[in-house]
Amino acid sequence: MYSVLPQWFTYISFDITGDLLFSEPFGMLENGSDLVKVEKRPGTKVSYVSMMNSLAQRSATVATLGVLPCLKPHAHHLPDPFFHKGMDGLQNLLGVTSAHVKERMALKQNGHDDWLSLLLQACDERGDLLKFEEIASESLTLFMTAIETVGNTLSAMMYYLANSPASLQGLQTEIDSVEFAGIDAPFADIRALPYLDAVLNETMRLHSVLGIGLPREVPPGSKGVQFNSHYFPPGTVLSVPIYSIHRFERYMGTRCERVPT
Repeated sequence: MYSVLPQWFTYISFDITGDLLFSEPFGMLENGSDLVKVEKRPGTKVSYVSMMNSLAQRSATVATLGVLPCLKPHAHHLPDPFFHKGMDGLQNLLGVTSAHVKERMALKQNGHDDWLSLLLQACDERGDLLKFEEIASESLTLFMTAIETVGNTLSAMMYYLANSPASLQGLQTEIDSVEFAGIDAPFADIRALPYLDAVLNETMRLHSVLGIGLPREVPPGSKGVQFNSHYFPPGTVLSVPIYSIHRFERYMGTRCERVPT
């Protein structure tokens, strides 16, 4: 049973993101499929592609190109199919977001309350409205980051709960104690559940949506940074993996590796 949950949680994340970003879910939960119509480039044939495969291929390739940016302009020409699939996956995702942006901009009016409406109202440093390419690019960034973080976190949460009967029972008891009006629970009611909040926070601590550490530069012109016996001069780029930070006993306690049972 649990082996199929990540797939369905990814469907949920696509539908939630589509609703928040474009006011239009993709219908993956309803259809039980991640196939979406994509026009890769203007005027080309519309085809159905797997969004999960596109996302996975794009993520692996972009991670590689991130540490070897010199290869990015030549990725489509490299003989390794790894790069071809990754760039095709990226083009699929861009095709989906660009189609929604183009459709909304063609309406010449903005009566929606979503992320795209905010981008359409945003201005650059000169005070000019963003161009289509800029809005499509920003939409793609929001699209990809929201899907991966939501789907991965929900999958990890269910995994930890399945391996922690006491935690699962505690969460079930709290949810059962609340009377929701209808099937759609108001956000104000959901955020008031302390055990649910704790479960989500602990899930994100144990299974961070971002495994790498974010870079920080020792300020130029400073005295540098001394950490134990190590000295880092100004201009040095430092990074600590989030996995390590979330398991640092000084801040997380001696039982930080253990999942309650």
